[in-house]
Amino acid sequence: MNFVSHDVTKTEDWEKVIDHIKVNESKLNILVNNAGIGFMADVEATTIEEWDLVHKVDLDSVFYGCKYAIPLMRDSGNGSIVNVSSISGIVAGHNFAAYNSAKAGVSIFQNQLPSLARTTKWFDAIVSTLFLLKRNDEIILCRPKR
Repeated sequence: MNFVSHDVTKTEDWEKVIDHIKVNESKLNILVNNAGIGFMADVEATTIEEWDLVHKVDLDSVFYGCKYAIPLMRDSGNGSIVNVSSISGIVAGHNFAAYNSAKAGVSIFQNQLPSLARTTKWFDAIVSTLFLLKRNDEIILCRPKR
């Protein structure tokens, strides 16, 4: 087993990782995009730097991972991509402006991927972990009424 450290916000690091896999493993069967950070702040309190960082880690990295992995997966004959989002991408939690929008972006982006596939099986799954069940209820209850 090999471990290659990389910064998910840097395209050159994604290229390095995929090249390493191509040289050392010759194929890629799975990609899991699971990087994520968040700051508890509303729009006014969120700094530009926080906004940019959350979107780079939570959303842009998913695009980069898919962009660089898909060609090798296609050459490998098959593959699976797991993009981890959040309930906050569906039901915006109070005071998570950057995180909510980034995770919503992941959910929408995910819908673009099946058009690239040569498979007939696609699964969108919502998984509530024991750790997050109570937190998810709090997020839903804090949702602004429209």
